[in-house]
Amino acid sequence: YHACLIGEKLFNDIGIDATTHIASELLCDGKTINRNTLCIFISQSGETADTLSAVKMCKKAHAKTLCITNVPTSTITKLCHYVLPIKCGAEIAVASTKAYNCQLVALYALSAFIDGKLDKTLNALDKIKKLIDIQNIDNCIKPAIKQVLCASNILMVGKNYDYVTALESSLKLKEISYIPSQAYPSGELKHGTIALVDSKTLVFAFMTEKDNATKTYNIVKQTESRGAKVIAISPFDSVAQDKDFSCVMSLPKIAQKYYALLSVIPMQLIAYRVSTSLGYNPDKPRNLAKSVTVE
Repeated sequence: YHACLIGEKLFNDIGIDATTHIASELLCDGKTINRNTLCIFISQSGETADTLSAVKMCKKAHAKTLCITNVPTSTITKLCHYVLPIKCGAEIAVASTKAYNCQLVALYALSAFIDGKLDKTLNALDKIKKLIDIQNIDNCIKPAIKQVLCASNILMVGKNYDYVTALESSLKLKEISYIPSQAYPSGELKHGTIALVDSKTLVFAFMTEKDNATKTYNIVKQTESRGAKVIAISPFDSVAQDKDFSCVMSLPKIAQKYYALLSVIPMQLIAYRVSTSLGYNPDKPRNLAKSVTVE
């Protein structure tokens, strides 16, 4: 779902009207689907029951169907008209990490292909791949891990693409460390949720978009004034130089629209390190299955 939210923005940015639905909710309200609709289904396993049911419903409405999946022999590939395999290799962990990242890459490539800019996008993606230094990221996140382990209330905020990254980051932390966290569009924080903020609150602030960073910055400053500690994830020097933040995870400078690929990686590593610090197995979180095969 979170990958789809990024895809929606990518398609809208090139002038294609796109909306995102959770598969189980689409089954409740798919009245706008018809033969002029392309329905894109994203499933790591290709066996998710809700998603398979949604594919069947869309085909009954005579829509075209495309699946993005990591398992080329899965049920969803047999149901959909078109298949876009991400080929990221077997993902052992129940919580999706590399599959999510590769789903994003597939959506960047697909939207660029439609827009006639595939070669340019593939070159940009290749350069970004070379910027990912896991050992360096691992060293940079150590202060953040300590903050997470000490916090009693964790909020993750951002605007536009950054909000989606906040959603995915919050999910990963919950899935494998069992630490409750909540993600919000930063503009909504002051509409009620700021009442939760106190000296035991930790706020992750994603600020990668030039036009929106100042707004998110101003809002998280309000949480600081109420005692919260703030961890900033940003490529901007002005953010890195702010001594009031308890931690800044600086991102390399790339084209703005690709930050959804980079900014989620330190958060995936934080979730992993917090999980192992607490003595949990991050590959097999409690109560979760790799594939949800019942509706």
